[in-house]
Amino acid sequence: MQSAAAEMWKHATPILLLFACSSEPAVLVARTTGTIALDAPLEFQFAASVDTSVLDGLVLQHDGIRETGKVTVEANVARFWPDHGWYAGTTYDASLDDVEDEAGAAIAPWTFASHGAWRVIAGVAPGCGADDWTPRATTTLDGSAWLVGHAGGRTCIARHTAAGWQPASVLGTAAPAGSTIFASTLHVAEDGRGFAIHTVDTRAELVDVGGTLLARIDGLDDFGPPPSAAVSPAGRGLVVWERDAADPAARTLLARRYDAGVLGAETMIARGDGQLIGVAASDAGVVAVAWITYDASGAIHLMLAIDRGDGAWQPHEVKKVAINSFAEGRLAVDEAGWVYLAWIERVGTATHVWSAAESREAKLPPARIDSNGVRSLRTDLALVSRSAHTRVAWLEKAEERRLGVVPTRTASAGMWTAAEESPATVEPYLELEMAIDGLGNPAFTWKDGQLSPCGVRKIGATWTSMCGLPRPNFTAPTPGISVNARGRAFVSFYTGVGVGVATFD
Repeated sequence: MQSAAAEMWKHATPILLLFACSSEPAVLVARTTGTIALDAPLEFQFAASVDTSVLDGLVLQHDGIRETGKVTVEANVARFWPDHGWYAGTTYDASLDDVEDEAGAAIAPWTFASHGAWRVIAGVAPGCGADDWTPRATTTLDGSAWLVGHAGGRTCIARHTAAGWQPASVLGTAAPAGSTIFASTLHVAEDGRGFAIHTVDTRAELVDVGGTLLARIDGLDDFGPPPSAAVSPAGRGLVVWERDAADPAARTLLARRYDAGVLGAETMIARGDGQLIGVAASDAGVVAVAWITYDASGAIHLMLAIDRGDGAWQPHEVKKVAINSFAEGRLAVDEAGWVYLAWIERVGTATHVWSAAESREAKLPPARIDSNGVRSLRTDLALVSRSAHTRVAWLEKAEERRLGVVPTRTASAGMWTAAEESPATVEPYLELEMAIDGLGNPAFTWKDGQLSPCGVRKIGATWTSMCGLPRPNFTAPTPGISVNARGRAFVSFYTGVGVGVATFD
């Protein structure tokens, strides 16, 4: 396999320069231009030995953001290693002071970019089966990709690093014959801390990614969903579930906070029959839960409860929705403590997207956030917060199985900016998934009209198609999308014979 350095030098442009003595500016022989590998440094070769100070005058920017990193020097070769790697597909503006060209002039500013293309990671996670488990992907800041799924009544976790697929961990108690429900989810912070929820029948096990049993939850509804959870980038989170009871009015919605690898005490959020629609957590320790309840007329009450670290959940109603109008909802919390709730309502033959937001100091009433255009079919809502960025998105089409777009909006202090739309180049059909990087750039996946993984990605002002993944000839599991803070996107998908992972870098 070609090394990252070899790949980088393939794109390097040699520049022949004059020799300079140590009292004069360093003389550059070659520098990296063109396209650089995501994990490679920016490399400079000089005419004579240099020290690390030679790159003191290096300035790198992308989208107005100054890039930071460290410098290493070996003889006459200096390398700049950006913190956590390059942003995938991003164009960089660079300048370098105190370095001369062959005419004795300063090096002119230049631009270069990291790769921006899909490649399939070779192999299938060993020990996780081939065609009998549903994969989901997530990533951590070091560039590792994690997969979680269930097969043969067990939960399986696999991790892919620069060294390849690591041996899989099989977690949780095996499902007994005749199990009525079985599912698994993975919640991993950017430093790799987190847990899987392994659900069988009326119990759930929370298992640390290293294999340690953190907790067991009993009394789940036979026919209800498994517990839900959220973990922030710094590893603070919440686990929420419903405890069943013969009398629906006696059912309880319960929660346990998760912090530094430790689960807190069980807390009751609400009592009565309801349906959980969202769990969210932030690095600041603000956690939230959203659910719906029904009254005697069949109308739906959209409910929200927030804990800002004081344990005062205070459940309250956000909006009353007409009977059979509520379609789906999503929840997010940003690092400033703003809680965002978005949902879709059906009104006759149209669908509307709504949102409400609140902080400790303010509460913004529900308002429509979709456009008033002619497209009537709005489905598959997504809402994500990461660091200081929050995005909402949904699929929007004029009719079933027609070309459409992904409208997306960003939020600041509870308010949504103007909507922007993806190019209408593919058919967004169903099951939208969204992730955002550390700058708020979004990546989307969905199933297209042939039920194959597809999507788009936005970096700065540039949209890139992500529809080059294998196309199985049957209904495949929903493609999972995850993006680490540096813009490396991972998608898990089913190839027809096994689980695959592709990365956009």
